[in-house]
Amino acid sequence: MKGDDRFKRVSSYAEVSLYFDGEFNPPEIPAEMSRQEFESEFDAAHDLLIRYLQSVGTVSEGQDDVDFSLNRYVEVRRAINIVSGKFSPEVIPAIRRAQQELPSAYVINLDSHPAYISVLPSGEVIGFSDDDGGSRILDAYGFSK
Repeated sequence: MKGDDRFKRVSSYAEVSLYFDGEFNPPEIPAEMSRQEFESEFDAAHDLLIRYLQSVGTVSEGQDDVDFSLNRYVEVRRAINIVSGKFSPEVIPAIRRAQQELPSAYVINLDSHPAYISVLPSGEVIGFSDDDGGSRILDAYGFSK
């Protein structure tokens, strides 16, 4: 995806922290949904995302010895965080395909310390790193320099 104008490197963690740590659709239940419906949708989103990630690497919930690790029990909200040790241009397209099938808009975050990436429902991909190692990781995911 090199040269994709929807990939944007940002210069501060604050520009991705909204999606990782913050206010992107906080965990309040949407007015039109019950708590059970919201949690059920969130679980289904995790399951779908896991299926797509398995097409490009190994996936687990809570284990460290895999390419992608998720934990659906941290916080139910419209952002899903993934610890990713696989730095490949195949990863973000797989996430985008999963997002297209999700019933609601979800931000998918990749924690590839020292690089952080948010794949927004709009298709925009925001990446941050403040050192050379993280910059190389962003390159490997497909960000242009």
